[in-house]
Amino acid sequence: MFCEGAAPPNACSIFPGNMKKIEEFYVALLCIVMPITNFVVIPMIPGTIPAFLLAPLSLGFIAVRMITQVDDRRVAGYLKTLLGAIFFWALLVAGSQLGHILDDRHSFGDVSIIVPGDPTVLFRMSMFTQSTYLFACVLIAIYLCFFFQPRMMRYVYWGAYLMALYGIYEWIFFLIFKEPGDFLGNRVYGMGLASQHTGSWSQNIDFAGINMLRIKSTFGEPSFFSAAVVPYFFLAMANRQHLLTGLLLFTAFFSTSTSCYLSLACCFLFRSFWLGKGIGPNIAIAALFAFGLLAMALLYPDTFNTLFIDKFSGESASGQDHVKAFDSLMDLLGTFSLMNWFFGVGIGYIYSGVTPAVLFNSGLIGLGLYIYMFWKPILGLHGQEGESLGLKTAMFGIFVAYTINVSEFYLPTTWMFIGLAYWKLAQQRTVAELPDEAVVVS
Repeated sequence: MFCEGAAPPNACSIFPGNMKKIEEFYVALLCIVMPITNFVVIPMIPGTIPAFLLAPLSLGFIAVRMITQVDDRRVAGYLKTLLGAIFFWALLVAGSQLGHILDDRHSFGDVSIIVPGDPTVLFRMSMFTQSTYLFACVLIAIYLCFFFQPRMMRYVYWGAYLMALYGIYEWIFFLIFKEPGDFLGNRVYGMGLASQHTGSWSQNIDFAGINMLRIKSTFGEPSFFSAAVVPYFFLAMANRQHLLTGLLLFTAFFSTSTSCYLSLACCFLFRSFWLGKGIGPNIAIAALFAFGLLAMALLYPDTFNTLFIDKFSGESASGQDHVKAFDSLMDLLGTFSLMNWFFGVGIGYIYSGVTPAVLFNSGLIGLGLYIYMFWKPILGLHGQEGESLGLKTAMFGIFVAYTINVSEFYLPTTWMFIGLAYWKLAQQRTVAELPDEAVVVS
């Protein structure tokens, strides 16, 4: 069970003083660089984004705790969770590859696969590269789950400020100079292949008669950005970080991402009708949102059609790609054997929206783990304000974005929010277990 066994979040630690300072600096740096996915430290290796390189360093702090025999309960829970993740990874890999052998599979049809130039069916190289990303993401999530502290939340906001301000800088730069100003992005996908492309897509759109940049900030494209800005926005709003909330809302709006707009709308409805939180204000915001869309449709129909009608009808290039990808996935589904249904075709094989990709890559077992991972904190976190409300809505927003369109599962911000959500669950569980007279507001 994910992050089960976490110790009381405010438990005292006899971690050496200097090591505590180093660890605090590490967490601060990790949270600040968490949104940066368009920059790689080693340009020839696409996966060397800062958060992925920092993630394995957390194992050093675990090793020190094991040597000094402090925080034993949390260390035991951490190791149990890590070993559980490794077990399920090995199970899915073994099951999917055995399925290919038994079925004598030779291809995946016309479905979009990661590294399309590689004809390999068994043990594709992409399975190992994507598993490396997955390992880094899991390390981020479980480390924050067990060793995050309430005072560290400010570092999460620092990362959000970096993401928002860089996005606004890019937007203003393009508005003035009519060319991208992204000086940070150097990531390249598909190196050595004909399909090689930059990991930083600067896209523009005619919005209300003005040619402007679609904000993507430190992410590769606006749809990826939507999976980060939405959870940051609701966490900041729930914790009354008003300036940050405003900056994030500005960047979300000018991302002109359909995924972002739909995720925001779903989250506001989630807060209003499921949680019963601020029904009046949320309905007002939803009505304002609907009025804005109506005004856009009437006053700027070309922009509205580009963002919504053409995409969902398949008229735009993006819409046609989605229709074609869906048809290819359905064709592949028709070839699934029993082994494929349980274990998928292999981790890191199929490239699609995250939720369908999880089903095709890891089968019903992987899909079940994926749904459980998101929905346990969505259903389990209590409280109508603060971090509980923010993290609950954040997890819901990420799940919606992943189900609608977003195709990048290994965004460090996603796994940071997963770790924080489970940290909050452990904190909530600890308070519930204490007798009333022992509950102290810190």
